[in-house]
Amino acid sequence: MMNEIVKNAQSFVEILQNTRGSEVQCWDTKDLKTALDWAKYFEEVYNKLIDKPKTMEQIDKKLKIICCIPGAAIGDTILTLQDLSQSQRLLLKNLIQNPNLPSDIFGNVLNLYTGLPEHNGHTGFDWLVQDVSESIQAKSSRACLQESMLKTNSEETACKGLKEKQEDILNARFLKQFLIHQQSNSLYPQRTSEYLDWILHRAASEPNGMRVIAMTISLPAKSDIYEKQDVDKCEQFIFAWIQKNKSKYTHQLKEENT
Repeated sequence: MMNEIVKNAQSFVEILQNTRGSEVQCWDTKDLKTALDWAKYFEEVYNKLIDKPKTMEQIDKKLKIICCIPGAAIGDTILTLQDLSQSQRLLLKNLIQNPNLPSDIFGNVLNLYTGLPEHNGHTGFDWLVQDVSESIQAKSSRACLQESMLKTNSEETACKGLKEKQEDILNARFLKQFLIHQQSNSLYPQRTSEYLDWILHRAASEPNGMRVIAMTISLPAKSDIYEKQDVDKCEQFIFAWIQKNKSKYTHQLKEENT
């Protein structure tokens, strides 16, 4: 049994490698389902072995060897069976943070996040926000570093402001994609509107939240991904939401403008 698990682990590690690279450009829904099935398999394995610490320890040693094989590394991560207890989230995190992810798969990944079971008090949407924010911070940090290398010492103090602005733009772009996707794929418009209203209130409560929400209206959406009518509908929804709720966040807006 252990040999079979280790052999399957090597296959799953290869899949996780692909989710971080350019290979996902060629993925379709069948590839996503295959990867998801592997992730579910390892969550089941963990649940079966949770009361067998010695077996888990042996498998962890084998996983360490697999992850140290040249070309098999997943970033700086050495996977353990404990990590694989959240294999679905690990898989989705790699995909949502990969800029090569095709637009149709992006939509499927969003839906899969919302279906993740609650874990340690975190919902699927909590994980989605965390994983996207982590990716945004990394991108803005790289951009800030590149910018600072081109500046004199006296100009480097502007780096923090540059990073915050880039984070706001990236947050707004993702938020708009998320809203358009939810609205355009909804079978229950009223329920979706209530859910998105909650999402926007949550976003508004974050630092620079109202500014990010306002920016979504002016940011262009990719015409090759979204229909114009879906984009217009989303922007109208956001505008109406701002008009209705801006008084609740007046204090935040004043602080952002000072």
